[in-house]
Amino acid sequence: MRRFDPDEAWETLRRASQEFNVKVRELAVAVVELLARAPAPQPDGDRTIHPSGSARRAAEQLLLAFESRPDDEAGLRRL
Repeated sequence: MRRFDPDEAWETLRRASQEFNVKVRELAVAVVELLARAPAPQPDGDRTIHPSGSARRAAEQLLLAFESRPDDEAGLRRL
C-alpha cells in the first residue's frame, strides 16, 4: 500500500466519503480500525465516533483499491 502526504490523504478521504455517501469522520475511523484490527482510540470528550456499516464497507473498498494497484491511482478512479 502506498503512503500519502496529509493533503493527499485528506482529499482521498473526502472524495471517498462523497462517493460512498458516508461522513468523513466515520470513514476515517473505519479505515483506522480496519488497518489496526482494533477499535480506534477516541478523543476525550462527549463524542465517540462509531462508524456505520456503510462506513465500514466504504473503508474496505477504499483499502482494496489501494492494495490492488499500489503504484498508481487507477484503483481510486474505479471507486
